[in-house]
Amino acid sequence: MEVLYNREAAIAFDSTAKGRIHEDIEPPHIIPTIPHKSWQTPSLTIPAGLHEVSTRILQDRLACGTIERSFGPYQNPWFLVEKPGYEKDEEGNFLESLDGKSIKHYRLINSAQRINAVSIRDASLSPGANEYSQRFAGYPLISLIERFSGYD
Repeated sequence: MEVLYNREAAIAFDSTAKGRIHEDIEPPHIIPTIPHKSWQTPSLTIPAGLHEVSTRILQDRLACGTIERSFGPYQNPWFLVEKPGYEKDEEGNFLESLDGKSIKHYRLINSAQRINAVSIRDASLSPGANEYSQRFAGYPLISLIERFSGYD
């Protein structure tokens, strides 16, 4: 509890406080790949009843920086997966759609199968990662990273 209390300013409880690590702290990673041709895979069709939900999720991710607009040579398919429960606002009230019904909770999934197929595994590890991690062998570790963001 003391650790959480001392770090509470760094914990995001809603997407307005969520962001990305600043490039001064950790520069963008370059992911090494094997030779390949770029692709444009269309996304799965989103049912008309979920357009409002998908738009809200995408706008939220654009606002907090976990996705960005791009006109690059690659496009991975994305889709929504229904999760248990309903969407709530910051006060814990259920969010309602334009027709007054509670909005089910969905997660946006970006299918990374094609990029994973051409990425060179473990090629971006820092040189001292093994030596660093060996010092913690056998210790119980708990991480709160990614709990709010749903593994963005």
